[in-house]
Amino acid sequence: HTMSQDVGHTDRDYLTPPDGVGGQKSTRCTKSRCALGSGIGFGFALICLSITVAVAFPVVFRNLIATMLPIANGSVTYSTWESPSDSTPIYMQFWLFNLTNGVEFLNGAKPAVEQIGPFTYEEQRNKGNITAYSNSTIAYKEYRSFHFRPDLSCCPEETELSIANLAYFTLTNMLRYSSSILQLLADDLFKSTHNPPVMHRSVKEILWGYDDPTLKFGAEIAKIVKYKINPTIGLFYGKNGSDDGEYLIFTGQSDVSHLALVDRWQFNTSLSNWDSKSSNMLNGTDGTMFPPFVDPKKRLYIYSTDICRSIYVTYAGPTSVRGIDLLRFTAPAEVFYNSTLNPENQGFCVGGVCLDSGVLNLTTCQPGVPALASQPHFYQAAQHYIDSVIGLQPSPDCSTVLDVEPNTGLVMRAAKKLQINLALVTGPGFHMSKSMKPVFMPIMWVNESATIGSDSADQFRGSVLLVVKAAAAVQWGSLAVGLVCFLACLSACVCQRARRNRQNFNSDTRPDINDVSVQGLNI
Repeated sequence: HTMSQDVGHTDRDYLTPPDGVGGQKSTRCTKSRCALGSGIGFGFALICLSITVAVAFPVVFRNLIATMLPIANGSVTYSTWESPSDSTPIYMQFWLFNLTNGVEFLNGAKPAVEQIGPFTYEEQRNKGNITAYSNSTIAYKEYRSFHFRPDLSCCPEETELSIANLAYFTLTNMLRYSSSILQLLADDLFKSTHNPPVMHRSVKEILWGYDDPTLKFGAEIAKIVKYKINPTIGLFYGKNGSDDGEYLIFTGQSDVSHLALVDRWQFNTSLSNWDSKSSNMLNGTDGTMFPPFVDPKKRLYIYSTDICRSIYVTYAGPTSVRGIDLLRFTAPAEVFYNSTLNPENQGFCVGGVCLDSGVLNLTTCQPGVPALASQPHFYQAAQHYIDSVIGLQPSPDCSTVLDVEPNTGLVMRAAKKLQINLALVTGPGFHMSKSMKPVFMPIMWVNESATIGSDSADQFRGSVLLVVKAAAAVQWGSLAVGLVCFLACLSACVCQRARRNRQNFNSDTRPDINDVSVQGLNI
């Protein structure tokens, strides 16, 4: 008898695993395949989520911005728009050019100047006379006042400087084509009132006004014929506590791409200061905000009442402030080119007289004082303007800059820089200045600057930027996790299948146990 017969089992019984052993292995394989399949499905779902966020979020975000930004009572931007200086400190800084060789200058020498400053004033801005209209426009006036900040200034307001006499050279400009006799009478009038062509005045007087002795004398004479002459003169006289005209702008409620664009100024849809239709156009905003989703490839237009025209700025590069990524825009040189280099500027010639690059005649919109605008130190102006005055140092730091948040179009930091010059001319009858050489004399330059406050920056980051960063985190996080999960599980499936194929191959090549002789087990 064989052993199998003695113990009551067949040969195949010795090859049958104990109860449950094969079932557990099969169950484990099934669970493993289910887990890997679930992992692949989960990863694929995360990848789909990432794609969905990438496609849908821009649309959702644009709709959110279109809801948040419009200028309407109760909106997120309204209080800041209405009283910008309440949340963001605004400073007006003046640098004045002290004429150090006044006597020599009047005798024909090139003027030499020394920059003194800054004299810093904190600026308060508040909009009033606000009227909203049903066509998504809003009218207002913006009132500005200035308070001296000695802690941010180089010197007190009472600092005396030597500069060209504003009243005297206004009169020489007015009478430059008049008879020598009339010029002589005007010159004698200034001489008799002890009012020379180069005067010594405090910074406070030069900026905010003083009673000119010659004008004061003339005002007394004018009373006889019941004619009124204001004897007070100053570069910023009458601007402290005043407004710069009535604006009508688009609120962006019906179309956020028109947000803050100027529709009318002083009730007019265009200006009347210049010699062409394009030069008189009201383009852009007031420079404090722009329509959202700013494209760095496109120009941003600004209407400035200070220079009575619209200009444009172009993208200069990335920057940031208080953790907020911004786009920096500056005014390119071609904005200030003469009409030969830039034919578009032909309309800014006055009375057929075109100035050279870098200087703008302001007499058409600010009559009286023969004022000319330029960038500080004649930056980007024709070289002969720079060479005509000793002591100027033009550099890129003299350029106006606007740092704009691209999603909202809000200006987070700005430095608007402008130089005021006087066109000094004389005539044969003006004996006190007859030897003087005509020159565009720098009087002062100003930097009007503002940077978003830390509280406002925190609020902005916690609202707008948080949404952007959260969406980006979901998009890229789900994509990364989804890819890892998908690829890992897919790799595991491939490995498992390869291992199973090897096991099947080994099983197929192993001899069948039923064919093996068991004679060696006979008793």
